[in-house]
Amino acid sequence: MHAASVKLTHVPFAGWAEGSPALLGGHIEAIVAQPGEVRPLVEAKKMRLLTVFQPARNAVFPDVPTCKEVGYDVQTRFHFLLLAPKSTPEKIVRYLHDAAKASLEDVAFASFAKARVIDVDYRPGDKLRGDLWEEYRKHTDILERVGMLKR
Repeated sequence: MHAASVKLTHVPFAGWAEGSPALLGGHIEAIVAQPGEVRPLVEAKKMRLLTVFQPARNAVFPDVPTCKEVGYDVQTRFHFLLLAPKSTPEKIVRYLHDAAKASLEDVAFASFAKARVIDVDYRPGDKLRGDLWEEYRKHTDILERVGMLKR
């Protein structure tokens, strides 16, 4: 909340299973969560979405503005990465890549992802590597502020 000049107390939770009861019980005032996690409670009118940290509005919640739309140029992505040791032979890397890509394109997985409000944005290694370095550069000030950069 540095960008908004708002002072907050970070309350760490092990995940949605701990954080959502704290919000519903009035023990905390806000929470950051994945769209698929909040969907049932938003649809039941037990929680209200304030903004999304995505670059564009979420298809499931089209009336909820992005952070940028409400005046804060803040966004984030959630990545699932498939990694192998640097020494892995190219033949094995290609096999793993092709198997992972095929699973992303599978109809059953696409249905699962849609139900969980997961935006699948496949990126091959070189493209993903570039995107991750771009995010790292954009977030360097945050990393410095919280002491996560090597000195």
